[in-house]
Amino acid sequence: KPFVERMKIELSEYFHANTTGEVTDYTVWSAHKAVIRGRFIRQSAYIKRRHQTTLLECHKQIAINKAQNKNAPTAALADKLRGLYQDLTELNAQKTQYFLHRLRATTYRHSGKASKYLANRLRTKQAANRIPHLIGHTGDKLMNPMDIVQECAHFYKQLYNLDSSGGATQSICSYLQGIELPKLDQNSVSALLEPISIQEIRT
Repeated sequence: KPFVERMKIELSEYFHANTTGEVTDYTVWSAHKAVIRGRFIRQSAYIKRRHQTTLLECHKQIAINKAQNKNAPTAALADKLRGLYQDLTELNAQKTQYFLHRLRATTYRHSGKASKYLANRLRTKQAANRIPHLIGHTGDKLMNPMDIVQECAHFYKQLYNLDSSGGATQSICSYLQGIELPKLDQNSVSALLEPISIQEIRT
């Protein structure tokens, strides 16, 4: 909140100092974006330095207290170490949350554009769907794409009995002829072959 209030004051001073009539309003308005961006970059760098300093100090205190607790363990040192580790976890969580926020913003900004970001995502998806190698029916490791295609064709040919000799077809016909399947009587067959009547359409 202090940063927001400070930005309001700086922007008010900026427009008061630059709205003199010597420069067009469009130029003043366009230039204020660069001013805001500079302030944001400076604030971001300050937050990053402060976070890094706090993180290093936390690691330093953990190392010191661990050494002391190792030489002369006490309940007070153990409690202090637990608190320091909790602080370290919170600092790492803040950093992770920051990166997640930036990743979501980047995804939102570039996901629908034909850009390098989208190309990388498609390349990753394509690599995930690609078959790098296959163990053939002979036990050999196949890495050539054409060999993999032929092996897949051979697998499905065996799976669906796609044999050119006709033996599989004869086996299927013999099996179907040997079982009793329900059949329509002659009246039902005749009824199905008749044209659709007006009464059937209405009902």
